[in-house]
Amino acid sequence: MAKKIRSYHKSTVKKSRSPRTKTSKSYQQDDLENQLLALLYKNDGSCSKADLENLMGSGSPGDKAIRQALISLSRENLVYKDGKKHYLLHKTAQICQGTLSLHPKGFGFIILDSLNKQKFVRPVRDPFIPASRMAGAHHGDTVLIRIIRTRRDDRPEAAVIAILEEASNRLGGIFHQEGRQQLVYPDDRRFPFSIRIDSQGELQPNHGDGVI
Repeated sequence: MAKKIRSYHKSTVKKSRSPRTKTSKSYQQDDLENQLLALLYKNDGSCSKADLENLMGSGSPGDKAIRQALISLSRENLVYKDGKKHYLLHKTAQICQGTLSLHPKGFGFIILDSLNKQKFVRPVRDPFIPASRMAGAHHGDTVLIRIIRTRRDDRPEAAVIAILEEASNRLGGIFHQEGRQQLVYPDDRRFPFSIRIDSQGELQPNHGDGVI
């Protein structure tokens, strides 16, 4: 049975990433802010700092880091405090969901859903996602994005902050026997990864066979 590499990135395959120009600390801060925005979006009601920490579970960076990230998001008018303890997304915060259409070169565009929770003016052009801001999303995934800026051509540029729903886990490609490794290379170039075969079951494909 064929399995996507990204399902095994912790134990088998490490995907290469584009070089980063910011410090590790700044990217950690960005990642935390994006996680908090996604949690607030998914939980329609308001969330306290303690609620957010509980929702993050074992991956929580701790009370101090969450507090600092919420202060930063408040300064950017992305979240606001409702009373003494609870935080909500600003209705005008440019956070929205849609389907990722990935280009073979690694960048992509978001086809926005017709129904979005946020009340900001819907972009006229589909938001552009650079390869460095994919956050592990693949073609066809339903994702949550944060619009970063509007480019000179009036197209918004955004970053993926959460994968809400993965596309189908069935994929067609060509079987390759490479030494002891058995790999499948997807036919669709919008899936820029190979798939390692852990077990073939009763099927025994030959090098060059088309498989699903």
